[in-house]
Amino acid sequence: MTRINWSSFSWIAPHHSTHAQAGEFVESVAPQAKEAASNLYDQGSQAGEYVRKHIAQEPLAGMLVAGLIGYGLGYLIHRR
Repeated sequence: MTRINWSSFSWIAPHHSTHAQAGEFVESVAPQAKEAASNLYDQGSQAGEYVRKHIAQEPLAGMLVAGLIGYGLGYLIHRR
């Protein structure tokens, strides 16, 4: 990864140590954010699979839930 030499941008960022600290913070948090995003994707995928299987078993209930969600969204949008 290329590091930015903030001394050449002193007219933009006179407090280069703050920027360096922010950069270090972002670099330390990035792996955790990547792992959290991966976990969230996996959970969403599992939830989608569960819903798909449940809807296949109970299509009428699925249509009712979809209709209620559509009605609720329509009500919220129309209420403006």
